[in-house]
Amino acid sequence: MNPLTIPIIATKQAKSQDAALWDEVKRIFEGFERTAFAKELQAVFENLHDEELLEVLEKTRWTGRPGYPIRVIWRTIIASYMLDIPTIEGLRRRLVDPFIAVLCGIHSDAEIPSRFAYYRFIKKLIAHKELIEKCMAKTIETLKKHLPGFMETICVDSTDIETYVNWRRKPLSDKDAGWGWRRNQDGEEEKYPGYKMHLVGDATYEIPLIPLVTPANANDSPIMIPMLEKNKTLVKGFSPKFVIGDKGYDATENYRATVEDFKAVPIIDLNLRALKGKPDRFENIANEYGTPYCAWRIPMVFWGYDKRQKRLKYRCPQACGKSGCTWIDKCSKSSYGQVVKLRLKDDYRRFIRFPRHTKRWKKLYNMRTAIERIFSRLKTDGEGRLVNHRIRGLHKITLNCLLSVWVMQAKELDDLTKRDKVIY
Repeated sequence: MNPLTIPIIATKQAKSQDAALWDEVKRIFEGFERTAFAKELQAVFENLHDEELLEVLEKTRWTGRPGYPIRVIWRTIIASYMLDIPTIEGLRRRLVDPFIAVLCGIHSDAEIPSRFAYYRFIKKLIAHKELIEKCMAKTIETLKKHLPGFMETICVDSTDIETYVNWRRKPLSDKDAGWGWRRNQDGEEEKYPGYKMHLVGDATYEIPLIPLVTPANANDSPIMIPMLEKNKTLVKGFSPKFVIGDKGYDATENYRATVEDFKAVPIIDLNLRALKGKPDRFENIANEYGTPYCAWRIPMVFWGYDKRQKRLKYRCPQACGKSGCTWIDKCSKSSYGQVVKLRLKDDYRRFIRFPRHTKRWKKLYNMRTAIERIFSRLKTDGEGRLVNHRIRGLHKITLNCLLSVWVMQAKELDDLTKRDKVIY
């Protein structure tokens, strides 16, 4: 016998043993993953607060054959959002897996709903969009009970939702869609056909609220107040203290409505390009950021907010220890220096509760990036249902956005429940 065959055989046996070991490890971890997903999916089913919706949908079946159970179809659709399955046929193929099927209430291949049953069910969901938003509000209200300070600091923004059409075909097969602009991965602007999802999100906990969908060519600024009013109408306890937005929301009406209607502080960056070439009645009184000038045209120092008079207070820079002025005795005989008070309602856009040059304003504005992270999680790095779908039409896109946000809210509620169990 060749002595070299002994180590060769031993090596082959070792490799086969290693392969068997790795197969066993994979099987164990797969079992852990399936168990974790089963718990998460079951928790999402419980946290959706969808009983009212399902009861109304079940009442629509008052004649004809019983058909597939409403709750089964609903659960399979929610599972498709958990698994990022873009199509109905892809969902039906996945339901052949007994593990997923049993979690949704299916116990045989014959019980898997047909694609036509799904199409009819989606039409019913679109017809009950207002009821879906009402149920979403209940989930948000439950989140508020668990999270102190929830919905006090909110941020607003929009993201692109591309429709499923051939770009080169004109006119577009999606009659509701519009052409919008977005930045690609290289930072370059590109045109796309589709829609925008306008969203309000909590900046502290990074949780989305109820969205609003428009064609892609809609401007962001006029959508801000209707979006806030929609959430205020549906969600109990929606009373933000700060509303954060980028330059796209820099409009006088947004400032006025935020202060007067919502009793909140607008933290919105100025679009200085919009000020060029326009008459400014405060040109000789304050700069573009709202900081007033003294008699010698030197920017004054912000000295707080007078709640009783609802005015911003500014003091002489020399009296506050700032260098650059030697004429303090000519402005005021008092050592306190000259004082200027500005009313917010004189210019809500320029005079805000926290001036833009203060650390407080900058700290609050930096929280605006929370909405970008919310969009990233909703799109799941390009694999979520907001990106990977086969949908066209405003009503279907709106339903897709609502369900994506609702499932995310339910998952956040599940995470909070787990944390409470660990803490207590």
